[in-house]
Amino acid sequence: MEDSATVYELHAATLADPNFKRLTQARRWPDPHSLKQWISSFVGHDMLVVRDIFDLTIGRAIASLLEAVTGEEFIDKAAFATATPKNYQLIMGLVVQFVERRLGVAQDPKRWTLKGILAQDMSSLLCLLVDLATLLKCPYPLPPNMIGGAEKTKTTVHRLTDEETVTDEQQSAGPEQVVDAFDALVDSPQKFQELVELLLHFTNMHLAVVNIEARDLASLDDGVHLIILIGVLANFFVPMNLYHLTPTLPEHKARSCDHNVQFALELMRDLGIDVSRINPKDVVSGDLTTICRWIFLLYTNFQDQADA
Repeated sequence: MEDSATVYELHAATLADPNFKRLTQARRWPDPHSLKQWISSFVGHDMLVVRDIFDLTIGRAIASLLEAVTGEEFIDKAAFATATPKNYQLIMGLVVQFVERRLGVAQDPKRWTLKGILAQDMSSLLCLLVDLATLLKCPYPLPPNMIGGAEKTKTTVHRLTDEETVTDEQQSAGPEQVVDAFDALVDSPQKFQELVELLLHFTNMHLAVVNIEARDLASLDDGVHLIILIGVLANFFVPMNLYHLTPTLPEHKARSCDHNVQFALELMRDLGIDVSRINPKDVVSGDLTTICRWIFLLYTNFQDQADA
C-alpha cells in the first residue's frame, strides 16, 4: 500500500473536463447518463444510495452490482455496514479478487491496481469502473478520449502529476443487450418483492406531500399518480387540465389512462430520463414489472431526495 503520507487528489484540469463530469455525475439535465447512475440502477434492492462514486460507500455499491449481474454473493453486508476507511479497503480487496477470479479482469499498472485503489487514487478507481462498465455492457455511451490526472502529494511542497487514459477514442459500451438490474431481480422473486416494497415506500413518501397514498404499485396504471409523483420529485406543478382523472365508465377509462401514461412519459423525457424500456401499454394493463421499472427510474434519478 502507498505510504500513509501519500494523498491523491484529482487534477484541476480533470475536474473541469466536461467528459469527466459526464462520466461521473448523474445530472437530470442535460445528460443523466453516467457511471453513477449505472451503478445506482443495481443497488436499490440493497438499500444503497450512490451519492458520489468516490465516496467510501462505493465499494459496497460495486459489490452489489457484481452480485446482481453474476448472481453470486461474496460480501457479508452486515459485516461491512459501516462506511469506514478500513471497511472500504477490505471490501475493495474482495471486489478486486472477485473481478479477477469471476470476470477474468486483471490489474493493469497503466490503468488501475488494488494498491492504487486502496490508497484512494481516484484515477485508478475510475479506470476500474470504466473497465467494468465496458465488460458488463453499460447501456450508456462512455465519453471518448478522456484523460484522468491524479496529483500525488507526498509533502506540502512536492507535487507529481500522474495521468492515465480513462477512456479511449472509440470508447462506448453501447447496448448489445442492456445489462439491467431488473433482469437479475425478476429472476429472484424474493429480491423483486423486496424491491417492490422499497419502491412503494418511496412512492408514498413523496406522494404524502400532496396527501395522496397508493395502495400498491399496480394501482399506478392510470398514470395519475405517476404524473403527480414526477411533479413532486422534479419540483414543478402539473396543471390538472393536462391530464385526466380516471373516469368511472369503462369505455372512457382506457383512453384516459393511455393519455395519462403517454403524457407522464413525455415528462420523463423532458427531464432527460431514458424511458425506452417502458412500454406504455404494459403500464396501462397494470404490469407490475413495468411499473416497478418506471418507479425505479425515478428512484435512481432522484436518489438524493429518496434518502432525504
